[in-house]
Amino acid sequence: MYPCSRISLSVVIYLNYLLFGIWGLGVGVWVLVFVPIPHFPLPLTQSPIPSPQSLIPHSH
Repeated sequence: MYPCSRISLSVVIYLNYLLFGIWGLGVGVWVLVFVPIPHFPLPLTQSPIPSPQSLIPHSH
Protein backbone atom coordinates (compact mmCIF):
# COMPACT_ATOMS: atom_id res chain seq x y z
CA MET A 1 0.00 0.00 0.00
CA TYR A 2 1.22 3.49 -0.82
CA PRO A 3 1.20 6.05 2.00
CA CYS A 4 -1.98 8.10 1.93
CA SER A 5 -0.50 11.47 1.08
CA ARG A 6 -1.39 13.93 -1.65
CA ILE A 7 2.19 13.95 -2.95
CA SER A 8 2.34 10.21 -3.57
CA LEU A 9 -1.15 10.23 -5.10
CA SER A 10 -0.15 13.07 -7.40
CA VAL A 11 2.96 11.14 -8.48
CA VAL A 12 0.88 8.03 -9.18
CA ILE A 13 -1.61 10.06 -11.24
CA TYR A 14 1.22 11.74 -13.15
CA LEU A 15 2.85 8.37 -13.91
CA ASN A 16 -0.51 7.02 -15.05
CA TYR A 17 -0.87 10.06 -17.32
CA LEU A 18 2.59 9.45 -18.82
CA LEU A 19 1.88 5.74 -19.35
CA PHE A 20 -1.76 5.74 -20.44
CA GLY A 21 -2.46 9.34 -21.47
CA ILE A 22 -5.89 10.83 -20.84
CA TRP A 23 -7.32 7.41 -19.90
CA GLY A 24 -4.74 7.02 -17.12
CA LEU A 25 -5.45 10.55 -15.91
CA GLY A 26 -9.16 9.75 -15.74
CA VAL A 27 -8.43 6.57 -13.77
CA GLY A 28 -6.29 8.57 -11.33
CA VAL A 29 -9.08 11.09 -10.75
CA TRP A 30 -11.57 8.20 -10.38
CA VAL A 31 -9.32 6.62 -7.73
CA LEU A 32 -9.04 9.93 -5.86
CA VAL A 33 -12.82 10.33 -5.86
CA PHE A 34 -13.94 6.78 -5.11
CA VAL A 35 -11.19 5.35 -2.88
CA PRO A 36 -11.90 6.17 0.78
CA ILE A 37 -8.96 7.95 2.42
CA PRO A 38 -8.83 7.72 6.25
CA HIS A 39 -8.01 11.40 6.86
CA PHE A 40 -10.61 12.62 4.35
CA PRO A 41 -13.25 14.77 6.11
CA LEU A 42 -16.06 13.76 3.73
CA PRO A 43 -17.96 10.48 4.30
CA LEU A 44 -16.98 8.98 0.95
CA THR A 45 -17.81 5.44 2.06
CA GLN A 46 -21.47 6.34 2.63
CA SER A 47 -21.89 7.84 -0.85
CA PRO A 48 -20.16 5.50 -3.35
CA ILE A 49 -21.45 7.42 -6.39
CA PRO A 50 -21.38 11.21 -5.86
CA SER A 51 -23.13 13.31 -8.48
CA PRO A 52 -20.80 15.39 -10.69
CA GLN A 53 -23.06 18.41 -10.19
CA SER A 54 -22.31 18.47 -6.46
CA LEU A 55 -18.55 18.41 -7.13
CA ILE A 56 -18.56 21.25 -9.67
CA PRO A 57 -19.29 24.75 -8.28
CA HIS A 58 -21.88 26.65 -10.28
CA SER A 59 -21.01 30.07 -11.63
CA HIS A 60 -24.51 31.52 -11.26
